[in-house]
Amino acid sequence: MPQNTFGSRKATLASTVPTKYVNPLRDHRHMASVSSLALMLGAAGIMATTLPASAADVTWTGAISTDWFDPGNWTPVAVPGATDYANLNTLTPNPTVISGANANALLVFVGRNAGDVGALTISNGGTLSDSQGGVGRFAGSIGTVTVTGAGSAWLHADDFYVAAEGTGTISILNGGLISNVRGILADSDDAVAVLSVDGSTWTNSSTLTVASFGTGTLNISNGGKVSDTDGTIGKGDVSNGTVSVDGTGSTWSNSGSLTVADNGTGNLAITNGGAVSNVTGTIGWHAGSSGTVTVDGGGSVWSNSADMVVGYYGTGALNILNGGGVSFGTGVLGYIGGSIGSATVDGGGSNWTGGSSLYVGFNGTGTLSVSNGGTVSNAEGTIALSSGSNGVVFVEGAGSAWTNNGDLTVGGYGTGTLGISQGGAVSDILGHVGSLAGSAGFVLVSGAGSIWTNSSALFVGEQGTGTLTVTNGGAVNSDLGFVGYGVDSVGTVAVDGAGSKWTNSSDLFVGGGGTGKLTISNGGAVSNAKG
Repeated sequence: MPQNTFGSRKATLASTVPTKYVNPLRDHRHMASVSSLALMLGAAGIMATTLPASAADVTWTGAISTDWFDPGNWTPVAVPGATDYANLNTLTPNPTVISGANANALLVFVGRNAGDVGALTISNGGTLSDSQGGVGRFAGSIGTVTVTGAGSAWLHADDFYVAAEGTGTISILNGGLISNVRGILADSDDAVAVLSVDGSTWTNSSTLTVASFGTGTLNISNGGKVSDTDGTIGKGDVSNGTVSVDGTGSTWSNSGSLTVADNGTGNLAITNGGAVSNVTGTIGWHAGSSGTVTVDGGGSVWSNSADMVVGYYGTGALNILNGGGVSFGTGVLGYIGGSIGSATVDGGGSNWTGGSSLYVGFNGTGTLSVSNGGTVSNAEGTIALSSGSNGVVFVEGAGSAWTNNGDLTVGGYGTGTLGISQGGAVSDILGHVGSLAGSAGFVLVSGAGSIWTNSSALFVGEQGTGTLTVTNGGAVNSDLGFVGYGVDSVGTVAVDGAGSKWTNSSDLFVGGGGTGKLTISNGGAVSNAKG
């Protein structure tokens, strides 16, 4: 039997993040004080850059025009420099625009304090360089930023916060760029952040979190590109994160891991030719989390180069629809006891492809549905690996197929069920139904065109309890057949109805070391060389 290859990963879960947000800057006595703010930022480790003692607040008034570079638009009357905090807290009489030139500041706040409403547009190749940026900084603030046009950029030497506690909206359009170290959307429980990358680029040299503790949305469209090391959607326990990657050429590239629903709620939609890539992928990591990934449409892909877990401790759902494709190294549905993982592969061209093993119910509960021409392929397949696990797989409809390039086990130590109907097909090398002591495996092959092909032997009740039912014209093929193979095993096979058949190209054994029963009825047929 396959070994638990996730043991080392399970051990890393001690390094979990706190699930409640504690912001060292919530004390509003510090908001107006530059020196206090600098001290708190440093104590919190928020900004790696040493803040100069001469740092000063420069606040936008817009008294003259929309031009960032007009000193008359600021108080005190001076354009912010590289050692200043730039505060954009009003839209009237004019919002703030950087057009065709290069601006600098130490920190930039677009909507800083409660009641502030700020806006910034960077266009015509203009740039803004700072250490950190915050849009919708404190509770009750609102910030809106648009970076539009080739060469237009907002460049952060450190982290970028969209809605740390307030409301922040970012649009990167028409070839614009934002770059930073860490990207954080919605960093407190009531924060709301929306960031759209449309035909443009957002580069995070470190991690990206969509909904750290609040509500965060990331939209990537029209060839937009987002990159980071490790991506997370729905990090805190009350967080709600949503990411959409839509359209040919739209990409989200994670050089490390991608987690959809860490402690909270996470949703990822990949549509119309969008693409997401990472090394390891997890949907529904911690207990209480709930994550959903939908990959919909031809050319839409999610590439996991290593492990992919749907339902680690929490609840995860994977939907592959209408020609979408997902790839993985080793795949798991329902990893830890109490977890729930489900996958649906529906429609012609829809595929879930693994380079290694697939487990449906590792220690938890796993469900796999393959329908309407969808396909799944992997090396070995196991339904209900561990004691107490539950796994169910349905393969339904003409063209629907589950291809195991190694063995297929239905009931390893747990309870496994496999249903093949309405022309669905399953194939493997060795088939095991009720593999190990204490296990229970159930297989139903029903309907004309429905077929289970074992290129080598088929064991029904190998050391546990196994049941195989072939009915309504279904077919099972194997080389050798064993019913009740091991000591104390129980195997039961029923072949019922005209056209229903079990074909063994070699021998068939009913009752070896255990108890075996074979029933052939109503025109069913079983064939073998000898029995």
